Amino acid sequence: MGYVVRRKSGTWYAVLRDRCAKSKVWVRLPDSTKTMRDAKREMSCLQDALDRGRLALPKKQDDSGSGWLDVAGELLDEVQGKAMPAWHSACREFVARFGDFVGDCLARDMTPEHCRTYIRRRETEKANRSTLRKEIGFLKRVFRRAQENGLLTSNPWDGIKRPSEPQHAPRFLSQEEVNALFEAAPDERRFRYLFLVCTGARRGEAHRATWGDVDFEKRQIHIPNSSKGRVPRYPFRTVPVSNYLMSELEERRGAPKERIFPSVHNWRRDLLLDAKRAGLGHVRIHDLRHTFASLLAQSGKVTLQEIRDLMGHKSITTTEIYAHLLPDQHKQASAVLDQVLGCYRGDRSRTADVVDVGQTLKNQWRAWQDSNLRPLAPEANALSS
Repeated sequence: MGYVVRRKSGTWYAVLRDRCAKSKVWVRLPDSTKTMRDAKREMSCLQDALDRGRLALPKKQDDSGSGWLDVAGELLDEVQGKAMPAWHSACREFVARFGDFVGDCLARDMTPEHCRTYIRRRETEKANRSTLRKEIGFLKRVFRRAQENGLLTSNPWDGIKRPSEPQHAPRFLSQEEVNALFEAAPDERRFRYLFLVCTGARRGEAHRATWGDVDFEKRQIHIPNSSKGRVPRYPFRTVPVSNYLMSELEERRGAPKERIFPSVHNWRRDLLLDAKRAGLGHVRIHDLRHTFASLLAQSGKVTLQEIRDLMGHKSITTTEIYAHLLPDQHKQASAVLDQVLGCYRGDRSRTADVVDVGQTLKNQWRAWQDSNLRPLAPEANALSS
């Protein structure tokens, strides 16, 4: 018996079992299919028709070799309706670049060696490793969808591993650099940078922020967490608002449904110009988010767990990139070791406290033993009788 699958776009598919060919057949259900019950009803009818030999199976890829391009077009339409314009433009470049590489080669004739050759070519072109990881991930998604739609019997991208994520320390601004950026920026952009540094919001989160997200009484702001294709740890996070930011928010306060930043264009260009004017070199918008976390970590008053919640990280592993900015905790750990290991060179003064604690625990244990003495043998016999 087959089953049904619902895409994020709302499209339903019936996965049928072809007993003759011993394979699965993906059939797109009509757009009128809205519920699980309707999808299962359609799937049952299609499966019965397939078993009776009355169902015309989806055609495999034609000789034009454009089947995977049609699927790529569908995915690009989905991306355009959900993601940022920059990501849609990047995905379109991924498809065009790979299409130029394969040329007239049919998708059904592609092998994993074609994909490896393409990756080696991109590495020869000095492609950014992070960009290459995203490119491979999107192409895998395209050919997986083509396989599910019955256009391909195998996915040439299966088993192709993406390059490892580049490891580099996050760029963050010091207090002096933050002040220099504020002085070099006009008033409106200064408020924008202050918001990003004081909330740790991502660019998309700042774009979507409304005045209704700000709680002026409790002096905090609610920021919906970005999913990035995964289920977020919490639907939103609450970030306390500093006095400087609160005063700016109160001066600009608008209607609850209005966006805090009506204009979201040219943020990257504006930051590059202001950073250059301040003598800071190349600064990204995401670096202001790193600055938010680094300033909290350097204060020594906020733990990594608290930083994780304020940043909206799903895992503490992501937050550990700021662990090296917690020198006070390292000093406390070394002080504890010095105290415990003070007897290594005969320094009894350092271990006095440790000895006192050990003696106290020993006295408590003896007192517990005295209060829980077992009865003597004659008393035990008398109790048992």
